[in-house]
Amino acid sequence: MLPIRLLEPCADLLDRYAAALRHGFEPSPRPNAGLSELEELAEDPRSFVRRRLDRSTHFGARWTQYRWIFDVEACDFVGRVVLRGDAQGSARRSLRTSHVDVLIAPWWRRRGYGTTALHMALRAVRANHLPVVQLACPANDAAAIRMIEHQPYAWRTVETATRDLQQARLVYRHRFANRSAA
Repeated sequence: MLPIRLLEPCADLLDRYAAALRHGFEPSPRPNAGLSELEELAEDPRSFVRRRLDRSTHFGARWTQYRWIFDVEACDFVGRVVLRGDAQGSARRSLRTSHVDVLIAPWWRRRGYGTTALHMALRAVRANHLPVVQLACPANDAAAIRMIEHQPYAWRTVETATRDLQQARLVYRHRFANRSAA
């Protein structure tokens, strides 16, 4: 396994994160998200981190965690993971769902970072006792589709969501086996 950690956004890593943004890392599918974050970071670095940590909290039954993927040997920012869950959203425990988003900086792709980060994120989902996980990827991203479909889980394509004609996304779902402790 690669020497990576999923770390909370923090001031100690801001210089590496800012360098990735300047180099072209887009932290979100939103157009110009990287430029927007660079401006926000330049304006007030401490508030930038605080807002990311505030987002990494529970909102009633829903929770979101933002994590930066950091290669500890290269001492470099690799990408980001967002975990979202609904711990009490359904009266039936079997319907509670989590969502995992993994985004790797283009210059770190095709080295196993996405696969390793996805495994780590799925372990976090299981630790939160959520039986269903969903992943989404652009319908035209063959590498992301391969990464998802080659995981040791029984993924099922559940829908193709379209925000607009150029943003078609595939959504995959996996139901973890029942565990008596869950």
